[in-house]
Amino acid sequence: MTSTLFGQTAENRGGRRVLRTSLKVGLSLALLALLVWLARQGNLPAAFRSIRPSVVALAAGLYVLASVLNACRWQLLLRHQGIDESLRELGTLYFIGQFCSLFLPTAAGGDAVRVYEVSRGGRSPWRALLATLQERLIGLGVTMSVGFVAALWFLSLLPSPLRWLILAVQLGGLVAVVALLYPGPAVHLVCRLVPARVGRLAEAPWAARPRELLSSVRNLPPLGPLIAAPLLVLALASFGINALMYQALGTELGTGVGLAAWCLVVPLVWVVRMLPVSFNGIGVGEGAFVFLAGLFGVPSDSALALSLTILGVQTGVALVGGLLLAIRVMRGRRASPDTSPPIETWEARKAA
Repeated sequence: MTSTLFGQTAENRGGRRVLRTSLKVGLSLALLALLVWLARQGNLPAAFRSIRPSVVALAAGLYVLASVLNACRWQLLLRHQGIDESLRELGTLYFIGQFCSLFLPTAAGGDAVRVYEVSRGGRSPWRALLATLQERLIGLGVTMSVGFVAALWFLSLLPSPLRWLILAVQLGGLVAVVALLYPGPAVHLVCRLVPARVGRLAEAPWAARPRELLSSVRNLPPLGPLIAAPLLVLALASFGINALMYQALGTELGTGVGLAAWCLVVPLVWVVRMLPVSFNGIGVGEGAFVFLAGLFGVPSDSALALSLTILGVQTGVALVGGLLLAIRVMRGRRASPDTSPPIETWEARKAA
């Protein structure tokens, strides 16, 4: 009876998960169709034709270079946690993670794959998880920091109802960077701000595991200037290369938008993509891009063509990660020996 109930519960959860994913995919397709319909006043096919293949290849190269810099940042954080791995291996895992993040229902799937692969062989999964989260969120925090400066620069262009919300979101990126560079002091500060009543509740026996986890985070060695400085430089360089990718494609489309404008548009689009309302932010991100680029006078057909081209470049690079994953799986199968016991045949039993 109990097993039947558990089986029904698992089936219900699986059904809800499939339904949720289907709704997100449907919403993404509907939003993309709406954007194409709204851009009908322009000439979307002509905008696509104006982008030369060489510029698309340049954008793909810039995206790959930015990913390699992110893998370098991940390598530094893993070494700080006592995990030494080659850049070639981490770069491969980073592209595999991009494939999983793009084609799985949640973008965190790629990070989970990276943590699992790095922690194999007896390495601490908690340290691998912390380094991976730091790599991801430090990059996001630096992006938000650049966006905050750009938002102040273009404050008059932002819609007044969203102006202070945008600034608050960008400022939150700065706080995230500091908290992740120095998790121990951040946890200590949070614990001091917790009311005494909540603190006594945390002393309960059921809270032993969370207390142990917070204690381990508090005792982590802080990132010194010699480590933090290269991390920030790598994160800033990676963002700059991504912005150059938008600039190269925008110049090809004749948008007339400078690099500083993309420093405002790109961080805000990344934030919108994280909203769990569509499949990996597809459709929602493109809509936000068309709206924000329109603040700088970019026509909707050109903005949509640029955004879809960027999505195509990211998808193409992610498919390369899928190819690397397939090669990795095939090599693993060939390398693993067949340790199953031999099957005793009828002739062998008869001879015995």
